[in-house]
Amino acid sequence: MKNFSDTGITNNISAGIGTTISSTSIALLDIISDRRVDVVKSFDFGLDVDILNGRSKFIKLENKKLADFIKCDTNRVLIVDDVKNQFSNSDDTEDLFVNLDSINITDGYARYLLQVRSVDNTEIQATEVMVVPSQDRKSLLTVEKANVTVGQANNNSTNTTLSLGSFVADTNNLALQFVPTEPFNTDYDIKILKNEFNTTLTGINTRTVGFADLVGVTTTVGVGTTVSLIVRDANITEGVYANVEVVNEVSQLRTVVELYMDHDGSDTFVSEFYFDNDGTTEASDNFIGTFRGNINSGVLSLDFTNSTESDSVLVRTRAVGFGSTSVGVGTYRFLSGSQPAETEKSGRLQTNFAQTVGISTPISVSNSDVTTLKTLARVGYGNTSALHQLLVIHD
Repeated sequence: MKNFSDTGITNNISAGIGTTISSTSIALLDIISDRRVDVVKSFDFGLDVDILNGRSKFIKLENKKLADFIKCDTNRVLIVDDVKNQFSNSDDTEDLFVNLDSINITDGYARYLLQVRSVDNTEIQATEVMVVPSQDRKSLLTVEKANVTVGQANNNSTNTTLSLGSFVADTNNLALQFVPTEPFNTDYDIKILKNEFNTTLTGINTRTVGFADLVGVTTTVGVGTTVSLIVRDANITEGVYANVEVVNEVSQLRTVVELYMDHDGSDTFVSEFYFDNDGTTEASDNFIGTFRGNINSGVLSLDFTNSTESDSVLVRTRAVGFGSTSVGVGTYRFLSGSQPAETEKSGRLQTNFAQTVGISTPISVSNSDVTTLKTLARVGYGNTSALHQLLVIHD
């Protein structure tokens, strides 16, 4: 730094005949004393603490106390990043519900497995629901298939455990909503596993997880026509469980079917239940087409016949084929990018089997890792078999 000295102010003007000079007032300030521009002002005495190799990041002051300080020069608010849409809810709303998933009313059938857990881990609920658009596409229909709860207060009149809340497909917001039973004093963590058919294009795809095959099929079936939806080798396939959506794209009538097909090597056996999207009546009586099992020359097939409609129908199928147990245990993990296996906290698909006499444990998971378990179990003995769907939680 340099000190300024010997500073002078000069003013050059021209003088002569015909020259006009304007007069202005000038304020003069007398400089009585000199000051250096690099002067050091004493703030307080201090010393270095936590010295390492002759250096320190910390100073301890003797008299002064420091505090956080924010100076606001204006009340204008500038939005830097608006991330509210990345969260399922926000503090600026007073709604007593939360929108969990957006629903496109033209997409059709969707199936949800949902877990609700209080942040203090004292309450937990697992629910399975299915959502379809109504036939006139003006509303959404919600079917609750299963619900189990632990921790909520009992209903004294029925001696049953109250749900932590309900799930409903809201037509106005086109969203799946969670409406808590106790919305004011409890915070919840919610996890969602969604299954849906994401295309109307004809095709088939298969993913193998251990001894089970997950098969997706989309096809169009003409009037009076029979199509094989699932075709498997009967020697290595013990049974098939299928979710099927059948749509008359002209009338927009839909039938959602769950069925189980088994065989004994020569005959097939099919058990099914369904519901439709006719919102004018509570009963489901508009079954589209006919399902039947078939086994021929060692080939097992699940067939569909368009026997009831005067239009072609769209059939979309998601099936689980139970294969030979000799294949072993398999796991599909929902991982993101390069995330290492067994670090996921979302969910996983897993196949297990057990061959035993009497009581057995076909599947066992760590209770510190898994809080909800949805199981599709086939139990077989000789030519007899049964299909069980279980929903298990713990506190």
